[in-house]
Amino acid sequence: MTNLNSVIKEIKEYADLENYSEAEIRQTVILKILHSLGWDIFSPREVKPEYSVEGYRVDLVLLPNTRNKVFIELKRLT
Repeated sequence: MTNLNSVIKEIKEYADLENYSEAEIRQTVILKILHSLGWDIFSPREVKPEYSVEGYRVDLVLLPNTRNKVFIELKRLT
């Protein structure tokens, strides 16, 4: 697990972040932050991509204790 401050510092060094696609933002920003906060980003019991909610799809859902849900919708910076 990486320290959140060092992850944020690393992310700030990406000069072309505004040109990243949603998939690139997920991989290089969101998943790094979640991992540094202790989420098991490789476990679908904790972090699920493309989660279906009432006929819509959200980019990521966090499942603390496999019950409550935190929805994350990703967008490009520009």
